[in-house]
Amino acid sequence: MELTTQEILKFDDSNFGFSHDRTWLSLPYCLTGKFEAEAVVRQFGSRTHPRIAEAIAGLCDLGKANPRETYRFRDFADAGLNEVQGLRYGPEVTILARASCWSVESGVIRIPILQPRVSPLTLPKLGVYLALARKAYCRGDWNAAQIEVIDLSEKDEDGKVVARVLPSDVIPVATDDEVGDFLDVYLAARRDAEKVRAERGGKKKPDRGPRPGDTLDMFPDGPG
Repeated sequence: MELTTQEILKFDDSNFGFSHDRTWLSLPYCLTGKFEAEAVVRQFGSRTHPRIAEAIAGLCDLGKANPRETYRFRDFADAGLNEVQGLRYGPEVTILARASCWSVESGVIRIPILQPRVSPLTLPKLGVYLALARKAYCRGDWNAAQIEVIDLSEKDEDGKVVARVLPSDVIPVATDDEVGDFLDVYLAARRDAEKVRAERGGKKKPDRGPRPGDTLDMFPDGPG
């Protein structure tokens, strides 16, 4: 648990000043293969954080290599799913899962989800991420949908982001017990992290951990 606490605290003194909201919003367009990576980067210029521009460029390259027709969840209010789905974990916490679009290939619905961090996730963490995404999106009429993790942590020899599709069949999906154990450790580490932050601040009282109605992003952006 100590390592998890350190991971949570790692970026407290950093100011990387961006989120991947724009990357998620761009995903459905990038995957169509209609946009050139270099043109996108030029268009963004200095108005967009370099990590965001590079990530979106990598997604454009992925779309060029394997173009697909995409459908945005926000355009289909009656689809039964939203871009952000909440997963209740006990009485205290809701876990947030996110997906911006889907595509259909050979009759199979494929839902891409991003792993946007600059550091790759270990296979066990990917397994938890995949399990949570399946719980959020592969249900009801979408039960047969397939989740694809698009990893944005890799770069080529020129320093460009390489968007890699990690199909679900190469990731060992975590069991319900493993997901539960992972979340228990994460929440306990979060409590410890809040105590450390309170001690650093001097005047703040320790946050005793998650409260009813809390939401958690299990895999936040991290710096670029």
